[in-house]
Amino acid sequence: MKRPNSISNSNAQQLHLWLPGRDKIIFALAVQSGLRISDLLSLHVKDVRINPITVYETKSKQFRTFAINNELFDLLKKLTQWKNDDEYVFHSERKPQKPIHRSTYHRHLKKIAEWLEIDCSAHSSRKLYAQNAFSELGEVRKVQKLMNHKSILTTAAYLDIDIANIVAAAAPQSDQLLQKPGQTSAVATDIKSLKPVVKIKSTQKGGSVWKKILKKIISIFNTSSK
Repeated sequence: MKRPNSISNSNAQQLHLWLPGRDKIIFALAVQSGLRISDLLSLHVKDVRINPITVYETKSKQFRTFAINNELFDLLKKLTQWKNDDEYVFHSERKPQKPIHRSTYHRHLKKIAEWLEIDCSAHSSRKLYAQNAFSELGEVRKVQKLMNHKSILTTAAYLDIDIANIVAAAAPQSDQLLQKPGQTSAVATDIKSLKPVVKIKSTQKGGSVWKKILKKIISIFNTSSK
């Protein structure tokens, strides 16, 4: 899958410093929540009345609860103090009954980012959130659950983890699982060379070998990251 553009915490601080008004609040909320920008811009006032905030994610079809710092929460209270609960937090100026379109925010963000010579997109803040979470939690599975990712490969892309290299590291152990007694075979070194072997073996009794390999990969990575 295509990896979202990466930004550092230092880049985020620079962007936050130079983004104007409402865009500054959107960016800060994106970094602190890890929400997809489409979900963030769809927030209603009633969604941000209390902290921690609970949001229903349209893509994962799951709820997420997260806390933001007091400074940002105060800014949201000031922004929404004269609004009704069913209004959008970040409404369009041209069409107040609709939220800001993601392309509008992306355009504003890119303008400041290019001036600062930072390569980023509206999705970069979500990736930064995942990377900061991994630094704190230290396990890919925990980050996957936090982000509501269906596949751990998606989480790996967010964390800039090279899955092919992890498979290669796991191959000497996993290759033994694929051999019959007395049989020898070349060690698989990447995903492409593993797939045919797994396909043949998984049709036999005893469960899916691929699941065993994937568990081994995760085990190796989590052990090395501690």
